[in-house]
Amino acid sequence: MTNDTMVKWEYKTVTISTKGSWAGMVFKASEFETMLNQYGFAGWELVSTTSLNEVQGRTVEMVAVFKRPSR
Repeated sequence: MTNDTMVKWEYKTVTISTKGSWAGMVFKASEFETMLNQYGFAGWELVSTTSLNEVQGRTVEMVAVFKRPSR
């Protein structure tokens, strides 16, 4: 595959707050699914998620990484 035929990608990162309290996180999977469908409809493919945790282990944010062919 030459450079002329290689797919070129663009990437997007989205930070998702878990909106928690000290007692535990409040995260709505249905809202996450809606967001995923919106990005998917726009041509973005989810390639990874990473959780960002406090020292105590509670997840405070998630980072989602999307990609799509460059436009």
